Amino acid sequence: MNIFMNSALLSVKIEPKLKRDAQEVAAKLGINISTVVKAKLQEFVRTQSLYLTLDENPSPALLGLLNNYKNEVKSDDFSNAKDAVKWLKSDDEN
Repeated sequence: MNIFMNSALLSVKIEPKLKRDAQEVAAKLGINISTVVKAKLQEFVRTQSLYLTLDENPSPALLGLLNNYKNEVKSDDFSNAKDAVKWLKSDDEN
């Protein structure tokens, strides 16, 4: 019996280094790239969602925004949740 009778070919262009790195990781797990891609596609169809992450190192622009925000909001600005909610509601009106 031919196991490929009910198979479709999927061709994806990726960077050569990404392919090599993925093949190395898959080999460490004792599987091949086709198995990895098939498993991820099955998960995508089953969950109808795609989990993506950003680079662990934020860009300089994002770091700048985070620092600006950090300077604007201080943890001791509110002594209780009621004051914090009041501030949030007042911000929406301005």
